[in-house]
Amino acid sequence: MGAIRQWLLFAALLSLSLSNGVHSQDDVDDVIEEDVDVPDAAFLLVRHKIDTVELVQGRNTSVVVELYNAGNSAATDIVLKGAQWPLSDFEDSGGVASGSWSKLSPGATVRVEYFLTPKASGPYPPLDATVTYKAEAGAKPQVAYGATPVLYILSPTQKLMRTALYVGSYLSLGTVRTPEQWMWAGSSVGGGALLLGGYWAYTIATDANKRKKYRKALEEVTKMS
Repeated sequence: MGAIRQWLLFAALLSLSLSNGVHSQDDVDDVIEEDVDVPDAAFLLVRHKIDTVELVQGRNTSVVVELYNAGNSAATDIVLKGAQWPLSDFEDSGGVASGSWSKLSPGATVRVEYFLTPKASGPYPPLDATVTYKAEAGAKPQVAYGATPVLYILSPTQKLMRTALYVGSYLSLGTVRTPEQWMWAGSSVGGGALLLGGYWAYTIATDANKRKKYRKALEEVTKMS
């Protein structure tokens, strides 16, 4: 029942404005469980899962759509129509975005998976997947909606910078995390290197001057003798 309560809370928080469906999010781990009455009829919840938070332009990513029956009755005549991703912004890289099932028992889950390749970087707004089903025998079909999460697509350069910052943060034990901190650290290291280089050059020049004076004094002594 704990899983059912979590799914129902997920639906209640995200779909107060919908009478026949729900809008989903990528994660519901932060929802605090409460006692929730499970509906007698079938009640389908829809959720999208993206395989990575950091989407990168030109790289494939998988999208999983899950349907979960949180009710006490079986849902029937289920038809899922996947979100319509514009081909101008995404390349269809295979998989199945839609599906149909004759029955989904209480507490059961079905899913489809497909693959996309973003063509551009930047944020991308949510899109809805649509599910129609019958909540009980003899009932009229009803509709549920599942929204994709807001996507933040990185360019290859941004991805490289993000990786470098992550590695740098790890190597610096978390003291250097942002580009500004790295600029400050680079300036400090560069200034220190410049000072060390100047001191090294000064030491070499001083030693050379001392040797030159020593040789000249030695020559004078030799002439006097």
